[in-house]
Amino acid sequence: MRTKKLSELSVGICLVIVVALVLSLAILCGSAAAAKGKVIKIRYASPQPEKPCVWVQATRWFGEEFERRVEARYPNYDIQNQFLFGGAICGPGETLETVQSGIVEVGMITNVFEQSKMALQIYTWHIPFSPQDGGMVMRAAQKVIDQYPIMTDMFVNKYKQKVIGRTHNESYQIITDKPVRTLEDLKGLKIGSAPLPMPRTQALGAVGVSSNLMEAYTAIDTGVYNGMVCAPDMMCGFKLHEVAPYIVKCEFGCMDGNWLTMNLNFWNSLPAGIQKIALETGKDMELWQLDAAAKRTDWAYKKMQAEGLTVYELSKKERARWAKAVDDSRLVAKYCKKTDSIGLPCSDVVRAYIDNLEKEGYKWPVRPTVE
Repeated sequence: MRTKKLSELSVGICLVIVVALVLSLAILCGSAAAAKGKVIKIRYASPQPEKPCVWVQATRWFGEEFERRVEARYPNYDIQNQFLFGGAICGPGETLETVQSGIVEVGMITNVFEQSKMALQIYTWHIPFSPQDGGMVMRAAQKVIDQYPIMTDMFVNKYKQKVIGRTHNESYQIITDKPVRTLEDLKGLKIGSAPLPMPRTQALGAVGVSSNLMEAYTAIDTGVYNGMVCAPDMMCGFKLHEVAPYIVKCEFGCMDGNWLTMNLNFWNSLPAGIQKIALETGKDMELWQLDAAAKRTDWAYKKMQAEGLTVYELSKKERARWAKAVDDSRLVAKYCKKTDSIGLPCSDVVRAYIDNLEKEGYKWPVRPTVE
């Protein structure tokens, strides 16, 4: 009888211990969850692949750095990133709406694919033979944004997005399957490009072919066209020098090319302190990308030349001939007139940008004609 009572007592003690352990585990798990606090899931989108495109690399840099800074200052927050690059969730020309709809929280908007929606914001793409210094271009463009709030208001009012930062595109050159050293050499060649750079190559006498980097290698290799206009790091990243072993450094100039934006509802859901971190990180991303892009351009030239690329740099006199040919076509003036006609202050913005560059010390080969 005593043995039975002892057995029942032992079972009771064991049950108490088990219950205590379960409760302790629940408390510990609850404490861990409470300690970590709020989970913020952020999806990032870009239609371009990450490896060959520095601005896409900058998107990842922002995401990882934003995560690190938030969790360092607010340990109770858990930032969980998902990077959807290379068309994983949106293609060229679809990023604005993808962010607007909330399919993703953050996107790198590529101006060159959004010209119908960002008629004013793409103005630097319409001013060739601008500086090869990305920092100079970004500073001049930032002053334009400060002078004309409409530049960023459009994202808020029309597309429900907050601008977090910007990145630039390195100076565009022309890579071809045969040598180009003069304006006459370019005439009649078929040159592939995105829509925005095409008018400048057409003004120089080339035949413009609408294309993109994803199809350029095969198109050149099969004779669809003779070359491509883009930045050297992209030429290298997409291995265009394997089928087009000549670059003419015409130095079309850097562009204020991409906008990192955040869905406005998502932005408004963030505490003020975290919003501040996002803007701080966005500014630092701009500096990171400037440095990374310059280094990658140097690397691209060295790699391509080591693999057989021939680089020809236009003389100052020849570059001025090219610039005059483009200006004689009134490329800038036509763009300004068309964009002014839909109620946007394009001529004023372009004049301000030109003035800002000149205050930075830039000397034009031929000063662009606005009207």
